[in-house]
Amino acid sequence: MNKSIEVPKIKTIVVKCLNRTDTIDVDENLFDDTYMEAATRFLEKNRSVPDFSVSVVITCYEKKDEKDVNKHICYNTYLVLINSALHEKAEMLRLNFLKTYKIDLQKESLHGNESKFK
Repeated sequence: MNKSIEVPKIKTIVVKCLNRTDTIDVDENLFDDTYMEAATRFLEKNRSVPDFSVSVVITCYEKKDEKDVNKHICYNTYLVLINSALHEKAEMLRLNFLKTYKIDLQKESLHGNESKFK
């Protein structure tokens, strides 16, 4: 039996939310949306940090594109929290944002660049 193993194609993604920044390596061969995976891992990694809080968006970009802000993508934190199985925190963020701005994050898009993944 001859099995071919796909060589990992690692993308280094920088993830930022408020005052916290982290670099996450994601295999492009395993995930359709490497940025969403990086944002999810970022939240999972920081979920138990005592002073960790989130804003309405999480910014992701490839490390090589740090200076090119046109390649930075803002993700809807509510949807990333849901993907991270942090449903209670997601709902708290959603309700606070809805109360303050009358915008329901549950109905908003995943990220600010819908054309990127078409």
